[in-house]
Parts: sequence; structure tokens; C-alpha cells
Amino acid sequence: MGRICWALISIAGKLEPDGKNSLRKATPCLFSTDERHFEKSNEQQNAVVLWTMHPWERDARFFKEALTRGTKGYSLIIEVACTRSSEELLGARKAYHSIFHSSVEEDVASHVRDEIAKSEAEFLHDAIKKNAILIEDDEIIRIFCTRSKLHLKAISGHYKQFFGKDLDEVLDAAMRKGADGFTQEALTQAIVSQADVI
Repeated sequence: MGRICWALISIAGKLEPDGKNSLRKATPCLFSTDERHFEKSNEQQNAVVLWTMHPWERDARFFKEALTRGTKGYSLIIEVACTRSSEELLGARKAYHSIFHSSVEEDVASHVRDEIAKSEAEFLHDAIKKNAILIEDDEIIRIFCTRSKLHLKAISGHYKQFFGKDLDEVLDAAMRKGADGFTQEALTQAIVSQADVI
């Protein structure tokens, strides 16, 4: 089986773009055309298929794979973004949308926001664990005063997932520690004012 794969790779490697296009059309078991007339692979990503598929699709699939790896995959996204022409990147964006029915920029931004929400949930946990006076911590006030409602929900969700406690109950208890009523009220107003920001 390995020899067959290498033989196919060596043949495919010598093909010009038109030859690869012909090979894609001649192998409907490996490639199909979607409603946008974009040729894409049928999810079988071995070396032969990757080599044969359209470069835009290959980059789009690399982007998606990199996002599933989390921070370990960011180097692949940077590599592709830095080594492709603007036309190739535009093509990869179109392929990504055609294959995954979403925008690569939105998926990357969403993933990065989620990583930040996880990090901030851990930061809050550490501050609470150290018995810090939360309403006097500039970073905590910044988080609650600048993050959107959706982001705060993500932080709360990660907090519960990681530490098994509801963040609002923990915050309520932590805010009581020696803070005067005026300071607590100011923080409450800052948090509530962000609740309507999406």
C-alpha cells in the first residue's frame, strides 16, 4: 500500500495545475463539485488527495485543522498567511466558506476570543483563591468593565467547567470581603452597564 501511495504522489507531483484539475475531475470518488461549482475532496485527506486537491482547498483545510489544534496550530495559520499571495489568500477564504459554510476570519476570531475567555476564567479563579479583594484589582475591574455580555458568559461557562462552581456565586462572596458599600455599588454598576453590550 505504501509503494502505491508513493507512486501516485510521484506521478501527481509531476502534474501541472491543468493535470491536477483533470485528475480531480477523473476521480469522483475522491473529489466532487458543490453548489458553488467549487471542486473539493470527499474528506479523505491522505497525501495523494492533499497533493492533488486545489491549493485553495488545501489551505482552507489547513486553516480548519490548525483551529482544531488550538494554540499549537497558530504557527500553521501564520505560515500560510505569510507565504501566500493576496490572490491565493482570497481563494483560500472562498474555499473555506464553500467547504465549512463559515468565514475563516470569524472562526479564527471566535477561537481566539474563546482562548482569552478561558485564560480570564483561570485568572479570576487564581485571584479568588488568593483571597484577593476583587474590587481593588485593576485587571479584574478591566475584565468586567470592557468585556461584552457574550464574552462574560463564556468566562462564566469556562469557570464552571474548570472549577465546578458558578462564577456569580463566587464573585458575590468575594466582593463582600471588607469592601465598603460605595465600592461594591460602583463595581456592580460597571458590570451591569456591560450586560447590554453584545
